[in-house]
Amino acid sequence: MEAGPIEAARIEAGRIEAGPMETGRIEIRHLGFAYRPDQPVLSDINLTIAPGEHVAVIGESGAGKSTLAKLIAGTLSSSSGEVAVGARPGTRGPAVVLVSQDIHTFSGSLADDVTMGAPASTVDDQLAALARDALDRVGADWATDLSMVVGRLGTALSPAQAQQVALARVLVADPAIVILDEATAEAGSAGARMLDRAADQAIAGRTALVIAHRLSQAAHAARIVVMARDRIAEVGTPDELLARDGEFTRLWRAWQAER
Repeated sequence: MEAGPIEAARIEAGRIEAGPMETGRIEIRHLGFAYRPDQPVLSDINLTIAPGEHVAVIGESGAGKSTLAKLIAGTLSSSSGEVAVGARPGTRGPAVVLVSQDIHTFSGSLADDVTMGAPASTVDDQLAALARDALDRVGADWATDLSMVVGRLGTALSPAQAQQVALARVLVADPAIVILDEATAEAGSAGARMLDRAADQAIAGRTALVIAHRLSQAAHAARIVVMARDRIAEVGTPDELLARDGEFTRLWRAWQAER
């Protein structure tokens, strides 16, 4: 993916400013967030993610992983510090797409649900082709009828099928940055393997931040961010972190003991 100067959305203590950045770059400086002043969820988070880099975020429940994901995606505003993300120049689509384990299926045809993030100028024939290609790439072999009505007024999708639709939406929206917040957590072991392959399709060629609920997911990332007690405890490659015998090693040993 080619990076170039753009006008980035810079979210600083609830204020949006503009600034030049490379496409797909994420810069986080002294980021803090709290629902109450005396109960910080995140404190002084500093992290830079290069265009096209795949980074996993791990940590115990309550460490602030999902909050970090929402701050980068812009669905929360920070209490302090700043987050900046680089979108593609000349596009109106989202710079960042966040996929969580809580997926909403919209009432309408499957094709409409998958292509809701397509450019407004896209014609019907193109939408159908985009939907078909995206569903094929995420392995949704059950999706044989694009006119099938889904959502509250139609066919109820399984959690794994709904996640495939969400990941297909990513392919159609074509953002520079994808955040997966435990996006394969709802599937069983066989379903998780299928969704992991679908997730790999969604993040290929993009900057990706993966909030991992299984350490096996983190092991394939270029870097791992380990969070503990509202802060970043460690950052490094899997091999570097294991060699340090720190927080990551403790989590890795606990995960191995549970297998």
